[in-house]
Amino acid sequence: MIDGDMEKLREIFTLVCFAMGIAALILCIHQAWKTGSTATLGAAFIVCALFVFLSQIKTFKVWEVQVELREQLDQAQALLQQLRRTSINSARAAYNQAAWGNRMGAPTAREKQAQLDEVDKQLADLNISAEERAGIVRPMVRIIGFDLYQVFSRTLQAYAALRYSALVERARSGEPKFVEEREQHSIGVSQWSKREAGQNPFERLYRYDLATELERETPRAGEWLNAQELESARAFAKEITALYSGCSLKGHYTAEAAAYLDDYGRGGTEGYERKARQVFGRALEDLKH
Repeated sequence: MIDGDMEKLREIFTLVCFAMGIAALILCIHQAWKTGSTATLGAAFIVCALFVFLSQIKTFKVWEVQVELREQLDQAQALLQQLRRTSINSARAAYNQAAWGNRMGAPTAREKQAQLDEVDKQLADLNISAEERAGIVRPMVRIIGFDLYQVFSRTLQAYAALRYSALVERARSGEPKFVEEREQHSIGVSQWSKREAGQNPFERLYRYDLATELERETPRAGEWLNAQELESARAFAKEITALYSGCSLKGHYTAEAAAYLDDYGRGGTEGYERKARQVFGRALEDLKH
């Protein structure tokens, strides 16, 4: 408060000196016309002029500092923008590496999830827009959808083999009904395989609709699944789409999807057979009788 009052007094005094200097200059000119003696008034003008000039030095210095600070701030903002672009590019590279790199080996889906969770924290700190993030995560999300589709498709193939083995075993009795069931299964699986031959959602990675792909992959009614098995297959498809929806919302693996893909989508046919027994276990038990 005191500093503010003193600043106002200094400004008032400066204005007074400025006015006195102007007055001294006018009187100098007037006196010169009359007597030719202007020394005293001239000295007064010089003193006032010096005071006014010296009082402005602080302002000039402050303005110079402000200009320098503005230049430094602009440089800092430019550097931050450059770091932001670098961070976004690094995040995009991390997502692409997680999506495309080492698809047949390490790291596991759980490990990728942990890595991408850390990348997400960095993106959150950058306050990037939803549109920017959607572009970064899109390849990862679409490939997760394809991997989930693969679990569904190969689990059905595994179940077709398990079912045939059970039917072969039951037909050993020679009973015509069981022999007919075995033959009908082979015919139905053959039709299904031909219908699905060449179908590869990966070729339409950014266009496929997962629910549609799963419905197409599901055997048709009366093809080689009975009504109970078909109901189980459709429940399985809903399980897959729910996992994918969670991943789409998050932008990469949810904990559930990562565990699912690690448990059933790795290690060759063993995971698919285990999932087939889980989904169609009741039907396999019925085939034993």
